[in-house]
Amino acid sequence: KDAVRHVLHSRDRVTIVRGAAGAGKTSAMQEVREAAEASGVTIHAFAPSSGASRGVLRSEGFHDADTVAALLANPKLQDKVRGSLILIDEAGLVGMRTMNAVFDLAAKQDARVLLVGDERQHGPVERGSALRLLEDEAGLHPAEIKEIQRQKERYKAAIEDLSEGRTAKGFKRLDDLGWIREIDDEHRDRALATAYVDSVESGASTLVVSPTHAEGNRITRAIRHTLRERGILDADGRAFPELIPANLTLGQKRDVASYQSGDVLVFHQNATGHRKGERLVVGQNEVPFDLAERFTVYRQSRLDLAPGDHLRITRNGRSVDNKSLNNGDLYRVDHFTPEGDLVVSGIDKRDRATKTIPMDYGHLTHGFVVTSHASQGKTVDRVIIGQSSRSFAASSKEQFYVSASRARKQALVFTDDKDELLQAVSHGDERISGTELVAGMTDQHRRIVLDRLAEQQRGAELPITTRDHEGIEHER
Repeated sequence: KDAVRHVLHSRDRVTIVRGAAGAGKTSAMQEVREAAEASGVTIHAFAPSSGASRGVLRSEGFHDADTVAALLANPKLQDKVRGSLILIDEAGLVGMRTMNAVFDLAAKQDARVLLVGDERQHGPVERGSALRLLEDEAGLHPAEIKEIQRQKERYKAAIEDLSEGRTAKGFKRLDDLGWIREIDDEHRDRALATAYVDSVESGASTLVVSPTHAEGNRITRAIRHTLRERGILDADGRAFPELIPANLTLGQKRDVASYQSGDVLVFHQNATGHRKGERLVVGQNEVPFDLAERFTVYRQSRLDLAPGDHLRITRNGRSVDNKSLNNGDLYRVDHFTPEGDLVVSGIDKRDRATKTIPMDYGHLTHGFVVTSHASQGKTVDRVIIGQSSRSFAASSKEQFYVSASRARKQALVFTDDKDELLQAVSHGDERISGTELVAGMTDQHRRIVLDRLAEQQRGAELPITTRDHEGIEHER
């Protein structure tokens, strides 16, 4: 209630509401929307991902919710937010450049901005944790929603500890519940798969989370094997094209040596002679190196799918029946059409719609296991976490907190070493910002860094030189 009053009575251009995972931030925002609209103020909701915006927010009553990227790219959406309250959910995932663009747009359209999130969960992929910097450097004091509602009793106490950074204490609470299970490599994935299938067969909504795709792929194989044993996954599988991001930098995309025959270029923006969504195949088409900033490069692979499989969409697109396919959406494979297309239905109870995915869509992968980044914002009955020493390098207190807090009833953790896992999740993954980096330097060295940060902000990839580093290290 205090957070709702804070938002409604604030006269600030930017307002922040911070709340732990499962504290009911979305419910509070529903109250804000109802009260604001009753007083004649319109709220337009956005989130960094399509799953959080077009999925979660729309299901919670924000029917026109969209991505932050869509807002910044669509003039019609920008006109629509004039004089309104722009709500950004999962704001902790928004980087500084994007946040600055949102603020510029809000000023131009005379709109207020409401940021809802938790900087203690995952931060942005983009440079700079905007939410943290706004609190620490700009002095914006957030309204807090502290009471966790998702979990109960001992599980709730563990998540409260994790949310406040008391990782060892929260870890011990989960272990005392018997939920952290140390199993050797030979038997761990099979045990996890059995726990997953048992949970699903009991009727519980269940999510499997692993920090890395490599470990997730091992777990996926074990789950599919167990499902086949129990007759849940059809034995009649087919191979479909899978496009895997090559993760090339802009410089690499301009270098012919970066490409392999058969690589697929997909335009994510219109360009001279090419339209958004168009595909080129290396070896069949000429690579337009001068348009490298307009396309993404993928490697071709094959994905085995059968009725009963779960799949995850990896890039926005459209189905054969012209329905939206959003990055991160999870579906169950129902059957194949005579033409070879995939007929799927939504796994999330908020969207059970049936869709037909073209056989050559490519932007999909198995959906039994997600990373903790992809799990953020999801709520299920039971979460099962696969986190062995193979993934310790990608582990952090933020990752473990997000993973363990997804469920209402239980969080099971499968590892090969409890002690080493605790060490791995006891450190943070906060990245220092330019603002924090230059604090405490002399004026001369502050100018060196700020000049280079400004160049990078304009798109130039100019590293700080060794000479600059020597001066900076001297100041430290």
